Amino acid sequence: MVRFGRAVKLFRSENCRDLVFIGTLVRPALSEIRLDWGTLRVIAACGRRSRGGDDHLLSGIGRILEQDGFRMVGIRDVAPDLLMPEGCITRAAPDQSAAADIARGRDVLRASVRSISVRPRL
Repeated sequence: MVRFGRAVKLFRSENCRDLVFIGTLVRPALSEIRLDWGTLRVIAACGRRSRGGDDHLLSGIGRILEQDGFRMVGIRDVAPDLLMPEGCITRAAPDQSAAADIARGRDVLRASVRSISVRPRL
């Protein structure tokens, strides 16, 4: 059930100033949205941001919460031990062929991210 205004009131009543997003994003069905004043205030902005994928939507919600006076904190700041360490995490390191595939995949990813980020908005 989504009640944005109620959530903000709860955060404030508990003297919460810092927020961390963790877990998965479950988009509510329209029938699950309960329209309080806070939800009415942000629903259009959330609708626009939902077209950009989950990360875009979460970032947008984070910006709305920051405008309401909260501080978004990254998981790296509060629980860095939950993140994957850099490097190989198994006993068997990638062989030369796998390392070449990984390098090629990174190049393709970099190129696709660059092409998406410079695409003009219509």
